[in-house]
Amino acid sequence: MSGEQLHPWPDGYEGAVSLTFDDGMRSQLEVALPILAENGLRATFYVNSRGPDWRGLLAPWKAVAEAGHEVGNHTVSHPCSCAFKESRADCLETMTLDDMEREVIRTVLDSVEWNRRQAAERLGIGERTLYRKVKRYGLEEDDG
Repeated sequence: MSGEQLHPWPDGYEGAVSLTFDDGMRSQLEVALPILAENGLRATFYVNSRGPDWRGLLAPWKAVAEAGHEVGNHTVSHPCSCAFKESRADCLETMTLDDMEREVIRTVLDSVEWNRRQAAERLGIGERTLYRKVKRYGLEEDDG
């Protein structure tokens, strides 16, 4: 094996490029996808499924996946570092555990259309505990 060169890539290629896009932005659908298609390229898109209309927001990405691209969940709220924001509000370094728990609970509630029994089950907590946390965090069905 000393003189043999090993390639993990097919057909003797020496490497690969992975194209990824974050946050499922409209510009990716309108600009990036046509450019990728024109050049016969595929990419991975990480989409944020958030808010009460999350199913509607994900709808166009089904066609993207059917066209051969990979579509994954990027997270729900995707807090960025304060270094990448003009404001220090809502950035990763200023989030508390309560902030994170509130986001998780709100996201799960949105995903089950605010069916508290299903949400509590998915969160692994009792319905009464969920009710107290919803009240504590001031969550409401239309606050997404």
